[in-house]
Amino acid sequence: MKILVDSLAGIRPEYSYDKLGELKKQSTIDKLVEHVKKDLKRLEGCMEPDSYYYYRIGNDNLEKGQIEKAIENFSKSCELNEHFKTYERLYLCYCKLLETDKAYKSIEYAYNLNNVNDKTAYLYAKSLISKGNIKRGNEILKEILSRNASYKKALVEIEKLKAFGQK
Repeated sequence: MKILVDSLAGIRPEYSYDKLGELKKQSTIDKLVEHVKKDLKRLEGCMEPDSYYYYRIGNDNLEKGQIEKAIENFSKSCELNEHFKTYERLYLCYCKLLETDKAYKSIEYAYNLNNVNDKTAYLYAKSLISKGNIKRGNEILKEILSRNASYKKALVEIEKLKAFGQK
């Protein structure tokens, strides 16, 4: 036998009798969580996927090693809303597939969208250096260090260039 009682939140805590005949109350919070989960499940099928939706799926694909699927989802994300981080992720995918031209274009685009993100700038600088544009790559590394002197990856890369006689 169940007795329903209205609560202030509009959630009805359930009371029921246990095996020993004692009245037990299910937590109002538990009921609220249950209702929210049900509502979210109902909404999942109704919501139109946005760029962040595809970005998250692309990240999941990338983590699972599903590179082609990741590229597909990151590309859909960019079609809906361009974001530097999504192009950075595309760069990582293309690097894994050894598609260097596509990788380079992706990181260049990411850098052009946001040239003050240290990681993106670093990846772009490394990409430039690997393509032989050492001067521009070194300039970008120095720009990173001018705003973030402790960015170790940029420091290491500059030291490598110095060791090979590049300044």
